[in-house]
Amino acid sequence: MKYKGYGQSAIMAFELVKNEGMPAREAWQIAVEKIFEGKPSSIMKGCPRNVFLYLVGADCKNGKNASYAREALDILDNMNEIEKVEIKNMPSGRFWRVKMNKGKKKHNGQIDVVFALRSKGYI
Repeated sequence: MKYKGYGQSAIMAFELVKNEGMPAREAWQIAVEKIFEGKPSSIMKGCPRNVFLYLVGADCKNGKNASYAREALDILDNMNEIEKVEIKNMPSGRFWRVKMNKGKKKHNGQIDVVFALRSKGYI
């Protein structure tokens, strides 16, 4: 599973929560500020943050981003062995379009968060 900056942010934030006992929102903010230094719009993006908060059980609304995360996890959990091999090198955008059947609708980093946390065994 391939992921980009929001996946890296999710891993860093998860480890801050787990190892430092930091609140999830604070950990996410620290992580994205480090990963996306000098890119305020990337730091403020809500979709990947909301997926992260949902996946770590933090207080967040159970909206469309949580729904995307659940859908992605259901797909990952129900893959056969051939699909599991196929997904190892699949970019998150392709997973979104092909496996989640979202077509031309662009994902906003949500799948990067799911891929990263799953690849580390955190979820």
